Amino acid sequence: MWWTEQGVVLASEFRDGNVPAGFEKLERLQGGAGRPARQCRPSVGKVRLRADTAGYDHNLLLSCGEGRDARFGGSEFAIGADVTKALRRAARELPENAWHSL
Repeated sequence: MWWTEQGVVLASEFRDGNVPAGFEKLERLQGGAGRPARQCRPSVGKVRLRADTAGYDHNLLLSCGEGRDARFGGSEFAIGADVTKALRRAARELPENAWHSL
């Protein structure tokens, strides 16, 4: 995890080869003492998240979009998603006014 404004690595983890890339993303971001988001100074009031498709996790999306974190509330986020035929078809079927920012 990279803190852009400070140019600092907050956390890095080397996992065993059998651990999926998307395993416990929310827990890694928000977990208890010793976790990256908790290591920020008290003056830090916002966390933003950018993740590849491994971050496409229902609980992580809900936490960021609905403000479920006790300290930071919601988080601005950009998370990749595999564009399957079904997703592409569903997105094209939506009227233009159905799209909105979270």
